Parts: sequence; structure tokens; C-alpha cells
Amino acid sequence: MTSILKVDDIEYSKITYTKPEKKGNIYYSSIGYETSKSTMPLYIQTPRMKCMSIGSDILEKKNATILTEIMNNDYSIYDCLLKIDEQNITHTFQKSKEWFQKELPMEIIEDMYKTDIKACKEDETQTLRFKVPIIRNKMECTIYDQYKNYLTIESIQPETEVMFILHIKGLRFLKQHYYCEYYISQIKVCNSNPQFSILTNYMIDDEEDDISIIENEVIDEEVIETPYQRNQRKQKILNEINLKKNVKHTIDQEILELQKQVNEI
Repeated sequence: MTSILKVDDIEYSKITYTKPEKKGNIYYSSIGYETSKSTMPLYIQTPRMKCMSIGSDILEKKNATILTEIMNNDYSIYDCLLKIDEQNITHTFQKSKEWFQKELPMEIIEDMYKTDIKACKEDETQTLRFKVPIIRNKMECTIYDQYKNYLTIESIQPETEVMFILHIKGLRFLKQHYYCEYYISQIKVCNSNPQFSILTNYMIDDEEDDISIIENEVIDEEVIETPYQRNQRKQKILNEINLKKNVKHTIDQEILELQKQVNEI
């Protein structure tokens, strides 16, 4: 089962790297996380952040990303990604002879390494941009609200509070530079102030109603169920179907990723 780490729980010394292997025109080193039982993919849960992107625009961009802004002065994910960058550079330096058949100076490795994490500017709110996986113009990550209802990409709007599960996938080595590849695996949209609070169960006290009910009479619940209640029940079932489909899709993707790792060994 995949483990999700919160930023404060990461032990950076447990981040693992495979020896870079050629894939097309690049070399790739897969990143994992060492546990007591095995090495697992590295998934990180972010704190709440403010979304700055419009969901419907994401698929139209060549490089699909979501721009976010740090909230409540919580820089934990910013610091976490910087520490991962530092770990990537340090490990590359330590393994340079094994990986590249020659020892490379730290200065050269630092110049080669590129990161999307920009330095904080004084008196400015820090922003972070995260890659969205897109295959054939379809977003390959799931979106939910705080009630675990499945949402569409249109639910991503500016000023919305969001949380992400990030997959820290690996190091991609090009001819002149290299970088850490990570992307959003799951999104939670936090609608903290819903416009309405709807009771889905029948809550009216019927004691004052002058209704005679024959003892042992059986009444079909679907007959007395209101159209609204039927729609709510139907939507609940549809949400459950979508949830199970997306969980299955996520598990299938993880199995494919693990199978790739097995094939590369």
C-alpha cells in the first residue's frame, strides 16, 4: 500500500535513487523512499494553499501547471522542496563517479541542477507552481472536495483553497542540465464555506400529524421518498461509483510504475 508523507514527517536521508538509465535521449534516476519493509514511491501531502489558476485553462496550456500561493505564513512545503533539491544535489555529487565514470566538482553539479523553486522576495507572498500530468488532453489526477466527492477540473478556481498529493518521481538528466521531476497525483478542493447545508435524511417530527397507520402495515420507502431525496440518493451512488473508478485507476497506475521499476532492475 502506498504511504503518503506529510512534509514534517519526511526523513530526507531515507530518499533513495536508482542509477540513471538511458530512456530515449535522456538518462533517468527513479526516486523512492525507504521504509522498514521496502522502498516505496515518494508521495508528499502539501498543506493548504491558495489556488491562482483557472481549471478550464489548464488543459489548454502546453505545460499544464497549477499556480498556488502560500497561506497563513506556512512555508513548510517550500522548505521541503528546497531540502529535496539539496538532497538531489548532494547525492549526485556523492555518486558522480559511479553514475558518470568521473568525479564532478560540487560547483559544476550545482550549476547543472535546475529547479522551479524561486527564492522568496521580501514583502512578497511566495508562489509555487506544480505540474499536472496530462495524457491525450486528459488530466491524469483525481480531484475531491472535503466530503470525498469527486470533482471535475472546473472546480479549480482562483482564491480556492487546495491541497495536493505530490509524486516526487525522479531525476531527469539532459545534455547540459538535470532537474527533479514531480507532479500532482491528487487534488483536494477545500470549500470551507458552502453556500447551503442540506440534510439528506428525513428529519421532520411527525408526532403532531393526525395520521392513522394500521398496525403492521408495510410502507415502501421509495413510494414516500421525495424527488429531491431520490436525486440525492442517486447522486450519492454515482459519486461512490466515480470514487471507486478513480481509486482503481490510481492503483493501476501505481502497479504500472512498480512494474516498470521491476523491469528496470
